[in-house]
Amino acid sequence: LKKLRTHAKPDSRRSADQKLATALMNRGNCFSVSDDVPAARQCYKHAIEILRDLRRARGLSWDVDICSTLASALARRGGVFEESDDLIAASKAYAEAINLLERSLDKLEDDGPLDAWQTLAEAYAARGGLTKPRKNAERAIADYGHAILLFKTLQESHDDECPPEVPMNLALAYENRADLHVEAGRYRLAIADYDRAIKTLGRLGETLGEERAPDTTEVLTDLYKI
Repeated sequence: LKKLRTHAKPDSRRSADQKLATALMNRGNCFSVSDDVPAARQCYKHAIEILRDLRRARGLSWDVDICSTLASALARRGGVFEESDDLIAASKAYAEAINLLERSLDKLEDDGPLDAWQTLAEAYAARGGLTKPRKNAERAIADYGHAILLFKTLQESHDDECPPEVPMNLALAYENRADLHVEAGRYRLAIADYDRAIKTLGRLGETLGEERAPDTTEVLTDLYKI
């Protein structure tokens, strides 16, 4: 990939740069899973630098494919910052990912690719999780609200091709927002969100069947304990 990036023609280089950045992100994921946080952070940083250079080379392009890949790298780097308890850096990374995707998707004449909207929803949910145990609960509730709306829209508009992690993440967003409502003493709102989470997971099992459905036991157990 590195050789291809160096010697490719301008048009093919753009594709090679994105492939290299994606490879670095996948490598970072492996380091992250194995708890090698410094190595994961370095991989994501390198991927982000490549994609930012690619955008600059195209006049700060709002190409949705480039922006979606860059936003995904930023969100993953935000997750690594979060694991290191660097919540300020994590918040900035999530915010940049959200802003980048919203602006690039807003410039499209069509709906845009499913994975870009999925990354946007996940970035909102991740930023909401940052403030969950802290004082700024209202912003977290707003972030979960954005994530829920996006996950629901994805599920409804891409029913046949919607990956199972979308309803799983939707249920988790409902649960996390409900937890915040409980902390604020809004018990009716909390119960409504817990019920939505349970129903979302139930529908997922019915749609995919027992063999294909992801294991929702832990989430459902937590929900029914409440």
